[in-house]
Amino acid sequence: MFKLHPALAASAALIIAASAPAFAQDGLTLGSVFVADIGHDVDAISDGKRTDAKIVRSVPADMPAFEQLANIGGTAQIEVDLDAKGTLTGAAVLASSGHARLDQSALSAVRASTYQAATINGHAVGGRYVVEVVLDPSL
Repeated sequence: MFKLHPALAASAALIIAASAPAFAQDGLTLGSVFVADIGHDVDAISDGKRTDAKIVRSVPADMPAFEQLANIGGTAQIEVDLDAKGTLTGAAVLASSGHARLDQSALSAVRASTYQAATINGHAVGGRYVVEVVLDPSL
């Protein structure tokens, strides 16, 4: 399920999380909000009618077996670049969960998911976003 989160001081993030059962989908919750469009002036963007980028099909992050058994969880922030077609053109760990295997699982899930680009005045635009992946061994 998708949940739209309010913008955070002119920026926000695509969110994948596993800690809110009310929005759970295969152990993850999903939401989308705008961060910043690559190559666009933020002031110009705020003047136009826009729709936010969103996750169309989420792929749940696999909890690594050792971390599951040891009850180790964490949150990783993955920076993603989307083109105007919503195609993922890049993904990298922006903020580590503190556990390499959790980060790798989060990165794999984000890469395997599919997206829809944001629009400004009816025109699709590429952008850079942050996807937050919360891996909770209790779920």
